[in-house]
Amino acid sequence: MTVRLRSLFVRPGDAFAEVPDRPSLLTPGLVVFALGVVVAVQSVPLMALALGDASAHSLQFATGDGLLAVQSAAPFNLAVNVGAAFAPWLALAAVTHAGARLAGGTGTPRQTLAAVAWCGVPWLFVYGASVVIAAAIAATTDATLAAALGGHSLAFVEGRPPAYFDGSGVLDVRAWLFVAGLALSARIWARAVTSAHGPRLTRGANVLAAVVVALAVLTVLL
Repeated sequence: MTVRLRSLFVRPGDAFAEVPDRPSLLTPGLVVFALGVVVAVQSVPLMALALGDASAHSLQFATGDGLLAVQSAAPFNLAVNVGAAFAPWLALAAVTHAGARLAGGTGTPRQTLAAVAWCGVPWLFVYGASVVIAAAIAATTDATLAAALGGHSLAFVEGRPPAYFDGSGVLDVRAWLFVAGLALSARIWARAVTSAHGPRLTRGANVLAAVVVALAVLTVLL
């Protein structure tokens, strides 16, 4: 199942206009894998803080300020993070398929699995943007990159005030960047459900997607 990125964001309905009876899972799987890689790479600053840099068994990385020592467990943790990206995909596809079939949908599990994977594409851009924003915060404040990403949760650990971005870290669910990614994913998900299970589910899928986005907005505002 091949989807053009431009259509996916601008006209997701056109992107999912035709769904084969047995769509390929290779490209959707690569999308999920790429998302896992992006999340894993982004977690490096947080992981370095959590594991500590005072270890006899550490990996040394040259940085602009000297050396960054990361415990040798980090590569394993990164690999786990990459693999863990497949769990949400499978879970969302399973819930989506079960709900769609109960609502009268006609799609197959394979069609649902292939379509739902594309919901992860917006997060490739969201996580990339979060690193850029966090780096800008770290460069203009006393906060480190890890604090800018993690927000309040890292303030006590590092012994310094947290970097505030919408009242939290860049990755916090109360950040508008998170809401933007969720809104795009929800829109793609609604079209994916319709494409895989028939147009009769359009209204229900759109309403459910709108409710999820509305709850996310309320979380930020409240």
